[in-house]
Amino acid sequence: MKNPQLVNKEGFSHPTLPYRHLSYKDFQVYFINLFSINKTLFKTIFTTFILLLLFNFSSYSQIECGVPTNTPNIDYGSIIETRGVFQPNSGPYCINLFFHIVRQNNGLGEFDPNEIDNLVVLLNDSFNPHNIFIAKAGVNFINNSNHFNTTVTYSTQNNSFNTPLFNNSVNNAVNFYLVNSVREIAYPSDIYYNGVAQKVESKNFIVKNEKVLTSTSPHELGHCLNLLHTHQGRGGSSGCEEDIDAENCEDCGDFVCDTPADPTLIPYPKNYFNVDSNCIYIGGGGFNPDVKNIMSYSGDCREHFKPGQGKRIRDALQESSLLQDIIGSDLLYGLATTVGDNIICADEGTIVEIINSEPPYNWSVTPNLTITENNGSSITVVANNYYASETGKIWVSHFGVGQNPIEINVWLGRPQSPESIYGPDIVNSGAIVSYQGGVAQGATSYVWWLPYAVDIVNPIDYFNDNWQMYPNNTRFNSQVFTGYGANNGYVQIMGGQ
Repeated sequence: MKNPQLVNKEGFSHPTLPYRHLSYKDFQVYFINLFSINKTLFKTIFTTFILLLLFNFSSYSQIECGVPTNTPNIDYGSIIETRGVFQPNSGPYCINLFFHIVRQNNGLGEFDPNEIDNLVVLLNDSFNPHNIFIAKAGVNFINNSNHFNTTVTYSTQNNSFNTPLFNNSVNNAVNFYLVNSVREIAYPSDIYYNGVAQKVESKNFIVKNEKVLTSTSPHELGHCLNLLHTHQGRGGSSGCEEDIDAENCEDCGDFVCDTPADPTLIPYPKNYFNVDSNCIYIGGGGFNPDVKNIMSYSGDCREHFKPGQGKRIRDALQESSLLQDIIGSDLLYGLATTVGDNIICADEGTIVEIINSEPPYNWSVTPNLTITENNGSSITVVANNYYASETGKIWVSHFGVGQNPIEINVWLGRPQSPESIYGPDIVNSGAIVSYQGGVAQGATSYVWWLPYAVDIVNPIDYFNDNWQMYPNNTRFNSQVFTGYGANNGYVQIMGGQ
């Protein structure tokens, strides 16, 4: 949204499957002529044609992912932002994951349970860079041949994939079902998936055994944690398309601005592929998609989430009532984390400490910071510039669960000015109006000023001549009484710490 010029207000400081059309007349003439030449050859070639046709149809029916995606977007980040406090939701978060290994009635055919720990490592490799950690909450075995080859059905009532298999789910974890195959009954033919998430933001997902130790697993878990496909809005999926220039990235596509617009990736060697065997996008059209993004359809090319996707997950973990049960105990799982103030000044050292971890430790900071003391598990750090007003980062590597370096976002010095103020320029006497200030980076509170004379009171006296407002330290000031004194002036906001 562009900031309007405000008078007398100041701010301080499932993809559509490709097909080929075959003319029935051409088909008929071709095979009649062929039959007249050689009946045996006809039988051989016709049989081959039918087999190839079935093979191609089967390949088209194998879809990377099944997830209902027409759920309204819930922007938890905006919900957090309305509190008006500069406190980046950097985590860490520990997620409980419960593994259900599905076998045939005779107990055979299961995913090798000895590989579960490797699966946990694979998932942590994807999520740890975003300060999200996966803990194995438990493993059980389900002996049921019907569920071994699972069938899911789509419910329009609650916009989700459902199956009786989910009756085995535990409440305090995301439930990961490992099956031989998973299909949806559909017309004109069933659809087979590599993985299925119950819905975007949910606690159940399924992956077929041969895809468990691939990027399909973090992909489906990403859906459970509120991530959409990077091609959302294209390829037959619901929603609006993200512009190639990302102008509408907050409102369309996957609602994450550091994931470029995606035309719907199709990896080699599938028909009509637009990602070659070297993981290079060759589809043109002005797109420059991230072919290594886990939430894309680029198959074996997928490697990572982007920071914006990590933030979207952390925001959901903080705000979603559905996901609160899946958050585990840091101490229980030995999850390393840091403690310390995230606002750093030049004239006073700030101590940052790592806990629930083991040495050796290796600390590093951005160039605008200096480590003045290093005690191994803790450091004292200062800002280099007394007049700083900017972001900085601290990293610490360690031994233990989640061995990737922990990244800490900090603010240096004074908060910046709010970007703008939204609200009416002209008001009536005796009116109730609302104002909203822009974000002031580095601010932990906000202070409002209204035209003189003003009273900060609770409750408001709606018969008074003065401007009045409730005590307020957030960016939102929704109860402003203009008074009857016809006092003109400025509405102002300042960020503080």
